[in-house]
Amino acid sequence: MPTTSADPAVRPRRPVLLVGLAGLVPAAAAGCVALAAAGGTPAIHAGLIIWIAVSYSAAGLVAWWHRPASRIGPLMLLAGVAAFLSALSWSGDTAVQTVGQLFDLLPMMLILHLFLAFPTGRLTGRPTRLLVGLGYVAAAGAQPVVMMLGGFGPEHPLRLLDAPDLARVLYDGALVAISVLSLVGVALLAARRRAGGRPLRRSLGLLIDSFGLGLVMIAVLLLVGVFGGPPFPVIQRVSLAVIGLAPVAFLAGLLGARLARTAVAGLVMELRVPSSPPSCHDGAATTRSTG
Repeated sequence: MPTTSADPAVRPRRPVLLVGLAGLVPAAAAGCVALAAAGGTPAIHAGLIIWIAVSYSAAGLVAWWHRPASRIGPLMLLAGVAAFLSALSWSGDTAVQTVGQLFDLLPMMLILHLFLAFPTGRLTGRPTRLLVGLGYVAAAGAQPVVMMLGGFGPEHPLRLLDAPDLARVLYDGALVAISVLSLVGVALLAARRRAGGRPLRRSLGLLIDSFGLGLVMIAVLLLVGVFGGPPFPVIQRVSLAVIGLAPVAFLAGLLGARLARTAVAGLVMELRVPSSPPSCHDGAATTRSTG
């Protein structure tokens, strides 16, 4: 029976929507460049944030186009959009800067959610859902409270109390919580890979490895920011560069799978072509040779 568009298992690709979103990605990147230049944000830091935002947004759009029934594409796109929104903290306008500060930690949690939800975009198992839920509480819940306690300065528009020390403790606690949850996410990925056996495609194995490495770098970045250690700018740059590699690995795996399917389809078509029947000359020659 033919499948209609009303079938819930099949979702339209909505090409107009995706093309429109694809056009917004370079515009958002250009806007971030302008904010960084106007606000004096270091070029390397700004470039790495934009790299993460563009790579996750672009990969999310490609995944959404090729696999419209999967949630992995929209989830990856959300991670990129959150990274773009966090860059609003570079603005000199207080209201715009506040929006960026509210999204400061959300990209990391969306990335953790994305990695643990791969490949369907759905979280499986109560421990995984609990882990991601706690992470969102830490990432989205801590920032507004820190602002209200005066953690972003006495002139911040959301400040209600003057308790910067308490705000600092709360903020550091949120960073440590996200770090620990990221490391637990690495353990869950390792356990899932061990239970599933060796991936059939090498690109899939490399993709899962990039997920684990990205979560490790998130934990290292946040823990160094809280407790100190190696020069923070160096750790920050390396961590951000590594975190942005996962979408590239995803696109490489998607391309490899597509090429593999094309090669298999070509081989099947070749096998289906019937061999040409023997000609009359071939039959006569065979008769003379056996006569």
